[in-house]
Amino acid sequence: MAGDAFEAAEMHDGAPIVRRDKVVSRGMAALLAGSGLLPFAVAILVALVNGSSERPLPAPALPFFVAFFCALGVLMMGMGVVFGVLRTVVTKKAVHVKYGLWGPTIALDAIESVRVVDYDWTEFGGWGIRIGKGGKRAYVPRNGPCLELVYRDGPTRKHVLIGAENAAATAAAIEEARARPRITTDLTPDPAAAAAAAAPARPFLSAFTSVSPRIRIGEKKELSLSLRSSSSASCVVLSPSMGAFPRPPPGPAVDMAWFGG
Repeated sequence: MAGDAFEAAEMHDGAPIVRRDKVVSRGMAALLAGSGLLPFAVAILVALVNGSSERPLPAPALPFFVAFFCALGVLMMGMGVVFGVLRTVVTKKAVHVKYGLWGPTIALDAIESVRVVDYDWTEFGGWGIRIGKGGKRAYVPRNGPCLELVYRDGPTRKHVLIGAENAAATAAAIEEARARPRITTDLTPDPAAAAAAAAPARPFLSAFTSVSPRIRIGEKKELSLSLRSSSSASCVVLSPSMGAFPRPPPGPAVDMAWFGG
């Protein structure tokens, strides 16, 4: 079942669509459209008998009276068309519901449970868009199986009943979409990692608690540094053969030990 312009404009979040469900309630459409005939009948009757009535409407007011009831009839017939269709679109992000022009959009991450139940019209006082006990909402145009979703809207836990042409298949599609892994779009860097990356590099020798130069000249002439940290000690050979060295004078900052001769 392909989507249409209304779905593309009002019921799409950019994510792939998992399932579409559409309920066409001819009974609801006929009820509202039939009720729209009553205002037309009143307008025609008043226009015909007003001249012979004992208490007729003033002539200037009669056109406005007839126009009002005709407009009311058109409105009720339009409601019959609008409320005769209930749509549900399940994407990988959310469940979109439109009964006419109204209905919720429920993020998959907010859904706690979904199940198929039989709609009890006595609990809600009829069909259509209804509010029942405890704030439960219903978007149901007819009797039969429907979806019951429990979800979180901020700190509030909500229940909603949604009519469906195939409630079991739609419930399975919602559960399947909820089970799929979803990639987060939050690309905010971790504060600790960002701070570590921004910190200047520490010099190599700063990791050691003491640096002790050792110069040895003999058959094997070499210069080495004894680097000692709090946890380990290591020796780094700078040159395996350095030739003759003049005896360096000891400096105030570095205590150099001379071995050999």
